[in-house]
Amino acid sequence: MYNDLVRMRRLQGLLALGTVLCTTALAAQTRIATANYTFRDVPVKGFRIGDEFLLPLDTLADLGWTSGSATAGTKIYAENNTLQLPTRQVNGKACILLREAIGQLGGASSWTPGGYDILQISSPIFDINVKNGVLTVQSAMAVRPTFSVIGSKKVVVDLEGARYSRSDTKVDSDGSTTVSQYGPNTVRIVLNLDFVPNLPKLQLPSASSLKINLNPEVITPPKVETPVKDVNPTKDQNPQSPITEIPLGLDWETETNTALSVKFEPGKWKGTAIYRRPEKDVLEVVFTNLNCTLPKDFTIHSNAIKGVSTTIVGTTTVLKLQLKRAMGAEIVANASSVSINLIRPNSTGGKLTGKVIVLDAGHGGPEPGSSAGGAQEKNVTLFLSRFVRDELTAEGATVIMTRDDDSFPSLESRPALANRNHADIFISIHANEPGRKSDTGPNGTIIFYHIGSPISKFMGECIQSELAKYNLMSSVGVRSDGTLYNSGLAVLRLSSMPSILIESGFMTNQKDREMIQSEKFARALAKSVVSGLKTYYGQ
Repeated sequence: MYNDLVRMRRLQGLLALGTVLCTTALAAQTRIATANYTFRDVPVKGFRIGDEFLLPLDTLADLGWTSGSATAGTKIYAENNTLQLPTRQVNGKACILLREAIGQLGGASSWTPGGYDILQISSPIFDINVKNGVLTVQSAMAVRPTFSVIGSKKVVVDLEGARYSRSDTKVDSDGSTTVSQYGPNTVRIVLNLDFVPNLPKLQLPSASSLKINLNPEVITPPKVETPVKDVNPTKDQNPQSPITEIPLGLDWETETNTALSVKFEPGKWKGTAIYRRPEKDVLEVVFTNLNCTLPKDFTIHSNAIKGVSTTIVGTTTVLKLQLKRAMGAEIVANASSVSINLIRPNSTGGKLTGKVIVLDAGHGGPEPGSSAGGAQEKNVTLFLSRFVRDELTAEGATVIMTRDDDSFPSLESRPALANRNHADIFISIHANEPGRKSDTGPNGTIIFYHIGSPISKFMGECIQSELAKYNLMSSVGVRSDGTLYNSGLAVLRLSSMPSILIESGFMTNQKDREMIQSEKFARALAKSVVSGLKTYYGQ
């Protein structure tokens, strides 16, 4: 009897020890990770265990998702779907299996090679149809469409956050349309039309089902109708459902910031909100799954906002803010409210006189950067930087170059130079490389800003919009450096002032490579930097 008791206690001890060892092993396998969710600029943080990504429930709002409860068997409302997912406790946080959720939505996810613990999430494109000038797209999850025109009859539609597969994507077109994977997370559709297209007046909101009519607009004269006598004036002949009024309010305002918010009753709105900038002094906030207008007597007294209006497009409401000057913006959305923070740089009326600007020509010396077609990135960046320097100094700015020869300052010393000189702006110039050698691969200009710096993003948007006017190269857009690395780019992360990194073009694309080595492009880039900074400073 005594021996049986001893054996039982030993067995219990071994089981307890096994539990401790398993728990310890699991903790050792848990690593901090980030996920780039489709087209969103700011990555979400979570935990990696094996090949799974565990997302804390308290960060669901960062994806535009909501949850029904924080218990096992949680209901998740995502991408207009309801998912039933188990929860796991990691470091004291209730988490869901994000890759499992993405799989249920029909999305795709993969870990970035190199051991960076970055999960890339994309939406597969199921169907692309082009017929009589109308483009329709069906995808598993929402994608963000952007437009550009080459010449007069070629339209480029980029679907950000998307993935294309020759075997799984059905393409039905007349043969003049090409579809390709443009970069790791963007599908590019190029339409060669036989007419001058009518592009959408408003940038379309992100959606999983898109219909874009590019046919020339036909203006129909208004129909004149004979008034009909109302035989029963007390009866509403055309009853309509009331449209909800959008609850917009001004929270507070300072010389540099204007904070607004839209606050909904809990459970009344299940959608997403993104912002876009169709013009330099116009900001639009796009609300999906919402049909709202402003109250008829709505007024706003703000030093930053000239006027406010709303437009309803299908199931989407577009809130338009007419600004008194171009400003940066930061949008934070959750299940019951959307906060809009407008950020104004100190205005100089657009003058650059007296501004200290540090220009960083990427790479140099023994670090050539990208090489292709006999050209080296270090030489291209120095060539471009000198043109930008000359244009800035002609405007009265003080320009400090991190290098003006074939030397290689360390990554840390470049932003340190800007910090030491109390620079107003830091701009690093590079040339891109997609990770594979191809003279017909990705092309275009990209401007990166550091994670969580809306004022740097605004500066990048000002410069990119000016460069796009020259139509020398396609504009890929303005992106957070968090889409590249968990901690962003060192030269941007370590800079204490608004800073951007310009990827002028792709060294591995022959047309880009030839363009960025030309004086024509160098002058266009230099003038775009000056014009963009003038807008940034309130021109």
